[in-house]
Amino acid sequence: MWFMPLHDNGNLKITDFPGFVDPDNGNYRLKLDSICVDMGHNDFAGGEYDLCGNPRVLLETVDIGAHELTRWFVANWGWDGHDGLAGDRPKETIQAAADAARPGNFILVPQGEYTPFETGKAVHIVGLDGAGQTFINGHGRRCATMGPETMLIGFTLQHGRADHGGGAFGGTLERCILRHNNANSMFYWGTSGGGAHSSRLINCLLYDNEAQVGGGAANSELIHCTVTQNRAWQGGGVHWSWVQNSIVWGNGWHNDNHVDSTLLYSCTTPAAPGDGNIAANPNFTEGFRLHYTSPCLKRGSVHPMARDKDLAGDPRVSYFDLVDMGAYESMSWGPLDLVQLAVSSVPVNESGFSNPPPGVYEIVLGLKFTASVAPEYHGEWDSQFGISLPQYQCVGWTGTGDIPASGSTNEVTFMPAQNSSITWVWTTNQWLSVTVYGEGSVDKPTGWYPLSSTQTVTATPAPGYVFSHWTHNASANNTASVLMDGPRELWAHFVPQETQSAPRPVPYGWLDEFYPGQKGNYEAFVTTRDPGNGYFIWELYVIDFDDPGDPANRFYADITFEKGKPVVKWNPDRGAARDYALLGKPKLDALEEWIETDPDDTREDLHFFKVKVDLPGYRDVEK
Repeated sequence: MWFMPLHDNGNLKITDFPGFVDPDNGNYRLKLDSICVDMGHNDFAGGEYDLCGNPRVLLETVDIGAHELTRWFVANWGWDGHDGLAGDRPKETIQAAADAARPGNFILVPQGEYTPFETGKAVHIVGLDGAGQTFINGHGRRCATMGPETMLIGFTLQHGRADHGGGAFGGTLERCILRHNNANSMFYWGTSGGGAHSSRLINCLLYDNEAQVGGGAANSELIHCTVTQNRAWQGGGVHWSWVQNSIVWGNGWHNDNHVDSTLLYSCTTPAAPGDGNIAANPNFTEGFRLHYTSPCLKRGSVHPMARDKDLAGDPRVSYFDLVDMGAYESMSWGPLDLVQLAVSSVPVNESGFSNPPPGVYEIVLGLKFTASVAPEYHGEWDSQFGISLPQYQCVGWTGTGDIPASGSTNEVTFMPAQNSSITWVWTTNQWLSVTVYGEGSVDKPTGWYPLSSTQTVTATPAPGYVFSHWTHNASANNTASVLMDGPRELWAHFVPQETQSAPRPVPYGWLDEFYPGQKGNYEAFVTTRDPGNGYFIWELYVIDFDDPGDPANRFYADITFEKGKPVVKWNPDRGAARDYALLGKPKLDALEEWIETDPDDTREDLHFFKVKVDLPGYRDVEK
């Protein structure tokens, strides 16, 4: 019980808590909203200064207790030459007020935009109109650099930049928003704490901050905070931090929300060891508040450092010593009429792709509710196919209660009047990769096909081509059946269509190009002679198109001795189909004949391939 003399009218008993800043840790200074502020009697002031050397009776009436609540006023229309001790004489910058303040003083800042500051003093800097209306803009500098006992309450810190702690470094931040800050150096590795570094954050929202390590916060303590949409190469949410009653969700670049951190009674993924942690989609609504079906409702634990108000200034509501996780407290469940909604998935037990995720929830009777699910998601990355496999695709749902019996969409909106359930129906698809070699087409494109289905693929050659064979399939014709019991690939091969009647096959395409009038008469035509030069048509193809570099077109000479005389013969000898004799000599079986041929004569019109022959007892000759 607390007593105080009140003017000359006797004693007034005050039974309310006096409102100390942090009595558990020995800080018995008065809070800004303490009932003891300006409630003493000036005749009993007890001197000109309080315990910390601050002047007594700063305004009109002395405070109760050993510490006088000294207030400095700041406004963006003020002037740093003012003394800052009254609302009509404010300083312009927080920095000027902090320089003038003493430990335990309060610096009061109304709505507006302000420049960065730096102080190591144990002062309280308070945004009177809250973080939604009071801003510190870094514009390339760190927004707030504070000592361990400095407190910053009710500000938005934005567009700050520093190697460590782009938004804030040190101090305690309460009911603050830290956004669009950066600690991602281009010059060296290790910059950390995009939002905050070495700070204590209570009832704060950290989003869209960036760093190399600890995109939201690094080396910090977070209580009742929401950390989301931050980015870092390591610890997109938090790094090397202690976290309780918080939500650390949806941070990038490497999707590691937390690294080397301790979490308790918090929501994050991957699941963190520790009491009370969950790994479920928090179901944010606009402004990162919690949907009334959020699994984070009443899953936090009352913490001695927690405050009685959330980021928005709304009261924390405790049910059996349980409060909400995150920066915002939801409405109480007590006065609401609730019904149950059961959410499930078949045949796959997906998690994280439906909203709300699989589970049983209490939702508000008579309040429109929407359940939704991602249209598809994928499994693990497959390096062979270069895609994540398999694909899970939502094909609809079944329902009971107030939800229709079935549907084919990925969203259901209904008015709850009774217990209901929804089961999302999924199908699993596998990847079929189809590749065409040569000129032709297939009737099934590369894509996803239902698991365990049999896909029939037909190959159709282009004009002048024929289907040759499949790779990765044993079918002997142009139709292949593929069982999709896993990822599959199929190659269709097409080759030019060729005649079969001549000693050497001739492609239809070559005949169409040089003898377009012979369509449909290819087989007979290639064995006739060209009236202009007397060669068979197939011979002209060989002469014009055989590739000397092709191993199939290489010929070798066998040297034998018959009756003491060397004889040269071709190996192999194709008889009448000798390609090498088309414009050369049909028979080369005498050494004299060989030698008489000019060994340096490699004219193209002879169409002899150059060979080297070692003759026993004779010099090397070439042809």
